[in-house]
Amino acid sequence: MKIIMVRHPETIANQQHIIAGKKDYPYTRVGQRQVQAIAEYFKEEFTQEQGCVQVISSPAGRAQKLAKVIAAELDVDLQIEPGFQEMNFGIFEGYTFQEAQEKFPHVYQDFQQGFEDGTLPGGENYKDFQKRVHESIKPVVDRQNLEETCILVSHGGVIRELLEQLLPLSPGNSWKLGVYNGALIEIKKQGDGYVIEHIRQFTEKKDEERL
Repeated sequence: MKIIMVRHPETIANQQHIIAGKKDYPYTRVGQRQVQAIAEYFKEEFTQEQGCVQVISSPAGRAQKLAKVIAAELDVDLQIEPGFQEMNFGIFEGYTFQEAQEKFPHVYQDFQQGFEDGTLPGGENYKDFQKRVHESIKPVVDRQNLEETCILVSHGGVIRELLEQLLPLSPGNSWKLGVYNGALIEIKKQGDGYVIEHIRQFTEKKDEERL
């Protein structure tokens, strides 16, 4: 069993450091080029001769658009899994990090200090987010077909949660990996767990804030 996790291409929100979990934004020109590069990668490097393939996407448009291209290249159906949606950041959605800090200073500070236990007004509790991500990946990892490959197109927060669960990593250690827009991380079943087989970055490294 292989799981190939792909973070969606760069959007205007990523470019402008806008907080966007549930809210969607279109690709930038860089993001559009990433779609082409990732599609070309799967076309050249990945064939159905490697076994059964499935493509699963977050319901967010920024993930689905890429996932549809990948599924078309591999001639497989696209599956949408709501549990792989990014965390909902409530009242912070649509603001830059600086704007959110200025507009909601106390909420912003409390959230930064108590990320794992806090719930943003109108948003999602981190532990609830964590639980739905873990429940959504369970049907995939429970399969016994070692020749199967799951391509999952999702978000930075979701991918980091999956890495911490499946490798496993200590809480917070996934932030030591550069899961930037257009990142591709391939993990493979080995014994009772998974190991990283391949990491590829379809974008330049960028500074990101943890939120």
